[in-house]
Amino acid sequence: MSTIRLQTNQHQLIANLRHAFTPHSMLGELLQNARRAQASHIQVVADGNTLIVSDDGCGIADLQTLIVIAESGWDLALKERENAFGLGILSTMYFAEHLSVHSGGHAFQTSTTTIIRGDAIEVYPTRPHTGTEIRLDGVQSPIPALTLQEWVGGQLERLCEAFPVRVSLNGIDIARPLANTSLPWRQTSVGRVLLDLDASPTQWRCFL
Repeated sequence: MSTIRLQTNQHQLIANLRHAFTPHSMLGELLQNARRAQASHIQVVADGNTLIVSDDGCGIADLQTLIVIAESGWDLALKERENAFGLGILSTMYFAEHLSVHSGGHAFQTSTTTIIRGDAIEVYPTRPHTGTEIRLDGVQSPIPALTLQEWVGGQLERLCEAFPVRVSLNGIDIARPLANTSLPWRQTSVGRVLLDLDASPTQWRCFL
């Protein structure tokens, strides 16, 4: 008698993950990661083909956790509360040519193809940095008629409409008209939500 078991073609899996992400979801994932790190301000810089997202959160103790598929590195309580999948930073691999990360006193920089191949990446000590800075080079606007800065600006307007953390683009704060910090969390069958029952239903939004 012979047996079979589930196996994984690691390289093909990584290649296929490209279809799970879009540039839109990539930007949202970076914002959510900064929020989960308890950031009070997320600074986004878009210049040419470079995109930088930096925050003043708690930072990343082990940079290896950024590139482990399906392991987010967040604490158990957050995983259970938000169902964090551990794919956030990996989404950047398919939309940038080069990735640099600086958090705390450590950093790494490498081409995204190096990450996809599974090659070793050197993590080196560097000057202490509050929070985390993620720099992506070789990023193209998904809409040819728009510059990267214009596209990012439009996406942030949508993503930050009810986002609970201050976000700025190239030094200018993004409006958050539906972010009301005085609202209480309401427990529902689909989890905790912030909902202003006195507002017009036309203002209700859903953000995942």
